Amino acid sequence: MKLLTLFIICIFLIYCGTAPVKEEKSTLPTEPVTVKKEDPRQKYLNSGYATGKLNKNQTDKTTIAKAKALVDEAKVLLKLKKNEESIAKFEESFEFATDPEAYYRYGTALSNVMKLEESIQAYDISIELGYEKEYYAIYNKGCSYSILKNPEEAFKYILLAVDKGYTAIPYMEKDPDLEYVRSLPEWKSKYKEIKKHGKQREEAEKSKG
Repeated sequence: MKLLTLFIICIFLIYCGTAPVKEEKSTLPTEPVTVKKEDPRQKYLNSGYATGKLNKNQTDKTTIAKAKALVDEAKVLLKLKKNEESIAKFEESFEFATDPEAYYRYGTALSNVMKLEESIQAYDISIELGYEKEYYAIYNKGCSYSILKNPEEAFKYILLAVDKGYTAIPYMEKDPDLEYVRSLPEWKSKYKEIKKHGKQREEAEKSKG
């Protein structure tokens, strides 16, 4: 009888030692893992990329021709106010070659869809690549800053645009992009200063003959 009892105790101890232990679930909340996706547009808004693809430095005429054809399509789409399609076409053209004016137009399309910070980047690249009418790009930078409600930068670039050759000063009084800065108390004094700079630049041009 004692042996039987001892045997039962041994079996019980063996079972308890080998029984699976139930794992307790953590009650701590787990945060979802988010993977930050890189914006593919930043590739085209990279100064190094744009400079490296500059059309005048390309040697392959076929590549240049492809880029030009795509830019022409993008400009047509921009005129038709198909801004998203225009943006996509400009970006497609940049895969082949870049162009200062194309970047200026690209900036306009981005501004039209309220991608204002990106439009400023595009305008900066157009200037860096040597856009011959840089004052338009500078003025449009000022417009983008106005829409962003950043008066300091807006007035800075509007005035700089005039110094660089922008002449459509009367248009500023009705340009919808400048609606915000026109609503500010300092607009009258700033506009007076802008007109003064315009007159000074005009007189300087005349003196050159």
